[in-house]
Amino acid sequence: MAVDTAAEESGEIVEEGIRIGPDVRIEGMREPRYAPPHRFLTQRFSTGEIRLTNLGSYPDRFETMNAALDHWAAATPDHIWLAERSGGGWRTVSFAEAHERVGRLAGALGQMGIERVSPLLILSANAIDHALISYALMRAGGITAPVSPQYGLAGANPARLAAACATIRPRAVYVEDAALFAEGLAFNCLAGLPVIASRNARPGDIAFDTLYEGSAAPSIERPDDAARYLLTSGSTGMPKAVICTHRMIALNTAQLASCFADPDPPVWINAAPWSHSMGAHSVLHQALHRGGALYIDRGQPTAARFGETLRNLREISPTSHSMVPAGWMMLADELDRDAALARRFFERIRIVQNGGAALGQDIVDRFEAIAVRTVGELISFGSGYGATETGPSVCNVHWPNLRMGMLGLPIPGTEVRLAPVDGKLELRVKGPQVMAGYLARPSCRLRRSTPRAITASATLCGRRTPAVRPAA
Repeated sequence: MAVDTAAEESGEIVEEGIRIGPDVRIEGMREPRYAPPHRFLTQRFSTGEIRLTNLGSYPDRFETMNAALDHWAAATPDHIWLAERSGGGWRTVSFAEAHERVGRLAGALGQMGIERVSPLLILSANAIDHALISYALMRAGGITAPVSPQYGLAGANPARLAAACATIRPRAVYVEDAALFAEGLAFNCLAGLPVIASRNARPGDIAFDTLYEGSAAPSIERPDDAARYLLTSGSTGMPKAVICTHRMIALNTAQLASCFADPDPPVWINAAPWSHSMGAHSVLHQALHRGGALYIDRGQPTAARFGETLRNLREISPTSHSMVPAGWMMLADELDRDAALARRFFERIRIVQNGGAALGQDIVDRFEAIAVRTVGELISFGSGYGATETGPSVCNVHWPNLRMGMLGLPIPGTEVRLAPVDGKLELRVKGPQVMAGYLARPSCRLRRSTPRAITASATLCGRRTPAVRPAA
């Protein structure tokens, strides 16, 4: 992927017009509650470039990470925001409870000196405490830096965490369990840093629950402050740290929400890791933005761990669901085999989404056959495209759909350019969701061209997308 500059030569416009997005009706499909079709500006240039701009609007009432929490704590204080497994049941946190705890944590972190522009390295799986300390630090003007938990587990390669710390330069460390991450905490790159631990705090560590003892602090976060550093996958070398601002995350979340016309808050069960933008922004923060409930799934699409996902799905009926292809293949097997699980899963599901890699049409067809057999209705099956550098969402399928193999169309407020480069089409993006730059890489910093858009050089420091073909 590349992020385009307005100044780059595109040639002369040879065709231009306004088109309405797909207005699809599929007989026998449950109502997915998508927004009405958007208007798109379409342009073709003499150079062969194709440009698509979604002219749809999106609300900007939330421009910082805690603005949505402030809103829902007042509007629906008792509604569940987060839930995680606790013994045989669920530990839940409502919007009001989260708001009160985040305020107290923000006050304590400020007293520790972990506030404005101070990164907190997070070594934790998805968990309620992980979310609360993240939003607390951002409320205090600080920066969260979650890395893959594997970086700090027993047997991890010290060089990976050392490289991350050299870039992020954390002020402190949060771990969900100091015993579980004991080997990582012993690495030289973390020596001398304060450690906050939710469980098994060692002598000298700060027990997480003690941070609630102080007074709540008001929010001092600002839209253009950095909110989170997220590491890229490292597919083009060592992972780079993407600077994610409050505005970038909040507005990309609003762009996604504008793809729907659904008055009801969503209910999700999800395992996407919060060390990546999909899990942290499109799932965790999207649930907060829309006043929804997120049930944290600690399962994984492997033979050893998928049982936990199935356990959760047997108890909670989601309104939408997203997984990677391996998960959909395993779930299709279980839904086909277990009629009770299928009834529970399809009870109120409205849409499902694939991400991470291409999913075979045969899996989707099988899934739809099970849905029809179980509830007599088809379920819209979507997909999309994005990157850590773009919030993550750029395009998605936001209309009733049963077909795989599509990136979708740009989400509201996004311009996508398909530019010929070396016999392929390079996908370039402009919109409020584009990153501010890479941390500690001044040559890769992006310049702000308008209050709602960020542009960059023709490539993200040498990173290019594979060939992209427009859908027929």
